[in-house]
Amino acid sequence: VRLRLLLRPHEGASGRDALRVQSISTWAMACIGPYSQAQRCADVLCSSGVLGLVPHSMALPDAKLLEGLAQPEAELWMLMRSLHNVLQVMGSGFQEILMAQVYTTAGVDGTKICRQVLAYFRELSGTAVKPLIAFAEVPKLPKGACVEMTVLCSPTASLGDSHIKIVEAASVSNTTDLAAVVRSCVEAMATEGALDALQVQFSPSTFFGEPELHNALQASLSTADAASCAVSLMPVVSSQPGPSVS
Repeated sequence: VRLRLLLRPHEGASGRDALRVQSISTWAMACIGPYSQAQRCADVLCSSGVLGLVPHSMALPDAKLLEGLAQPEAELWMLMRSLHNVLQVMGSGFQEILMAQVYTTAGVDGTKICRQVLAYFRELSGTAVKPLIAFAEVPKLPKGACVEMTVLCSPTASLGDSHIKIVEAASVSNTTDLAAVVRSCVEAMATEGALDALQVQFSPSTFFGEPELHNALQASLSTADAASCAVSLMPVVSSQPGPSVS
């Protein structure tokens, strides 16, 4: 089980802004469902998952036409192009990225992809940005893609003093005591501040399913005085932190 926590202050009103484009264009992939490409709340910008679709055809790129690139790398190149343009329209950019979550399907070298992601961020922003990059291998992705990515941005990222905290806690134990594992992770994160939003990545197990995990989370969050924390669950094949940066 891996839990990721987003912390931000609650005081005061915050403005919201969103970008949702469904028309076919050449600048970025259109939405493939009822969601926004990106949403901003106060000074925090969250992107939706971005695939490496060719914008004007909404099809995956053919790596055979891109000399020297394997399919995952071809999709990543197209993905970064779309994401770069979406962030620009929202008044942000790769220099403001706090966290990137990379998803791949089986057979993709996750470490290599994460290092390429970091290289793209630095090349296209012209900075030595140091975001958290996390990787998860999932059973399948929309449109048959093999790479997807979502990012969290803040204009204070490049200053190193963002009021946003991203905290992780993970357990690789094979214990059947799910409640104890979840409680340990939640308590470790709660010491860092108020719990606002929680993303939980978990590997399917014969010991528990999603309902059991949800119940264990609710019990632990109530104990940690965070019953109103927003929770999302994501089953993955495997998950791990991305490459260390320097």
